[in-house]
Amino acid sequence: MSNSSQNTYLKVCIRDSLFTLLEDRPIEKISITEIVALAGVSRMSFYRHYQTKEEIIITYIRDTFEQYIDTIKSQNFDSFELASGLFFRFFKENHGNVLSLINNELFHLFLPVFSGFLQTFNQVFDQSPDIPERHLKFYYSYNAGGLLNLVHEWMKNGMLESEADMSQILKNVYLSYRDFEA
Repeated sequence: MSNSSQNTYLKVCIRDSLFTLLEDRPIEKISITEIVALAGVSRMSFYRHYQTKEEIIITYIRDTFEQYIDTIKSQNFDSFELASGLFFRFFKENHGNVLSLINNELFHLFLPVFSGFLQTFNQVFDQSPDIPERHLKFYYSYNAGGLLNLVHEWMKNGMLESEADMSQILKNVYLSYRDFEA
């Protein structure tokens, strides 16, 4: 096994161990010792890859959004509806981990990563908002918060709506906001 493959494997073991432990108790009551014991790795391995438990979660979020962007790029989605449907499918496929973050009041960790993700998402679709460059950080923060709250509510309520329904809801919200601006 190459060093890179081994590092990836160790990180996955650590991540999965943390999420397993989060099913039973809050992050504050989980020790690094418990995580590494469940993962079957040393403390040194943990600290070689992470400084905090929250960093494990942030890395998970970043990695999964990178996979989502790679999927969009590789499949050349040309419509917002298809890409946003895939977005909601991503959350549905990862609902166990995401619900664990919601239940442990850690969903806010999505926000900083997600703001950057939205910029990349817009670049994939070659869309740039019609606002001054110096205001873009506010634009992406605002949109990230709204979209994540939409996902949060959908997941808390049992994801009864399909990905296509959620994509349509998102489109309707966006269109009503544009009507409000006019």
